[in-house]
Amino acid sequence: PEARSGQLAFMSYHNTPASARDLEIKVNSALEALRKTLDTEKQQPVLASKQEHTYDDKFALAESLCSLVVASCLRQLEAFAADYGARGPEIRADLVKLAASKKHVTLAMKSVETCKFLRKADREIPSTTKLQTTSSEKGTTESRVVTTITEHFWQVGHGYELFLYTGAADQPADMLRLAGRASSCEVITRSDRYPIPERNVYAGECSVTWLLSHMKEERDVSVRLDRNDSACLTPRRNPLVNDALD
Repeated sequence: PEARSGQLAFMSYHNTPASARDLEIKVNSALEALRKTLDTEKQQPVLASKQEHTYDDKFALAESLCSLVVASCLRQLEAFAADYGARGPEIRADLVKLAASKKHVTLAMKSVETCKFLRKADREIPSTTKLQTTSSEKGTTESRVVTTITEHFWQVGHGYELFLYTGAADQPADMLRLAGRASSCEVITRSDRYPIPERNVYAGECSVTWLLSHMKEERDVSVRLDRNDSACLTPRRNPLVNDALD
């Protein structure tokens, strides 16, 4: 029976998708680190699959995980704004106001790289090798080879911006800038070719409407599953989890 049980466990592990196995490995590593801190506690954290539980516990776990995701993501948005210089209460009030608008909210990031030609200059580099010439009339003379090089100076810049907006991307109705920075430096090359393209733009965005719908003025985050909803079929197949994964 033990051999049979071990074989089933082995087959179950290798039939699990790689992403799920990777997640379990990461969670196990986190639990190992946490146990070092909680050595004196009687209750030790374990994976949910290793703990006896009822079906209702699965719904409670889904609610806890969704609440944790919401709290972590909202805290990260506030942290971005704090690094940019905004104070916590101010950015939280702005986020709450944006969430209360009941509009579709998008989180967008835009990064721009630029390269501008500044000037060209010639510079002489003396050789370290000396050439001596001896003459009976003039004595000994020294000469040195000098190499002339042409240098090209460029201004290379990079800037990024992280912001929230409502409405269409080309005509946003409301915009909240979370973070941004721009810097540049001078680059010297011996080639007249641009070291990087004159302008590179990278952009990406994702919807955070569901995330901000759980934003409240108070910092407590509590996400609840409506088990009376006819669309709530299982702890995984329900509107709350589906919206979170979308």
